[in-house]
Amino acid sequence: MRTLTGDLTVSYAVRGKTTVATVGGTVDDEGRRLLTEGLEAALGLRGRGPIVVDVSAVLVLEPATMLCIAAVAREAAKAGRDVSVRI
Repeated sequence: MRTLTGDLTVSYAVRGKTTVATVGGTVDDEGRRLLTEGLEAALGLRGRGPIVVDVSAVLVLEPATMLCIAAVAREAAKAGRDVSVRI
């Protein structure tokens, strides 16, 4: 598990062909930047296969957080990878 800022955490796991990034805690302004960096790191764990971003443990899910995830999803799509979000 990697703590990004305050109580924001992102943990990574490869399950079969799927990379799972589990996000927990609070995503504030600084946290969104660091969340994007953390999800980009998750892209690097495996060069292929789908990515699941699990935000079910995020205390407050603001629209700006979803924009960060969408930006990473666009980057993943360029590599032919699907990204889904578990709420």
